[in-house]
Amino acid sequence: MSLNQKFINYVAEKNIAEIRDWLWARLSTSFEMFEKEIKYCKSQGVDIYQPHDNRDVDLPATENSYNKLAGELKTNFSKERVNALIKIGRILYPREEPKNIDLHTTNTNTNTITHSSIESIEIEKKKSAGNTSGKFSISRVLWFLFAIIFVIFVIFSLIWFFGGFGSFETNTSSNESFWTNTSNW
Repeated sequence: MSLNQKFINYVAEKNIAEIRDWLWARLSTSFEMFEKEIKYCKSQGVDIYQPHDNRDVDLPATENSYNKLAGELKTNFSKERVNALIKIGRILYPREEPKNIDLHTTNTNTNTITHSSIESIEIEKKKSAGNTSGKFSISRVLWFLFAIIFVIFVIFSLIWFFGGFGSFETNTSSNESFWTNTSNW
């Protein structure tokens, strides 16, 4: 199995957040590829690890332990947690003999996945998480502009409702509004 070009680009760019997200999503699809991609990061000199948060990683080799560590990996991508996942994963998911795999389909019986399936998972992950990268998006800008316009509308409505745009005493004896009397400008 070869590495996905998108993953290779993340590593080349040293985009640690995307690499961690990719690897975290990979845990639910192919433990073998997870190990291979971790090794690739190491071979490229990319340090993907965070300091360990002291949560227990010395757990028995069970599905629950594996799932617990995988969930905790999302909030603390430590080397200790990854090593514990690999240790448990090797017990729970022993390596299978390579099989002839059609790269355009997913074979769930062999615990493998194709590039298009990984991209689908990544798209769904980003949809559910939203754009948290800190970059501006058109939808954020539009919501911001809408909020500003709404606030201005509310302020002017309150001023009008409480008579703020009514007539003011001016030099003229007419009962003109302050806003329509051009001598006030």
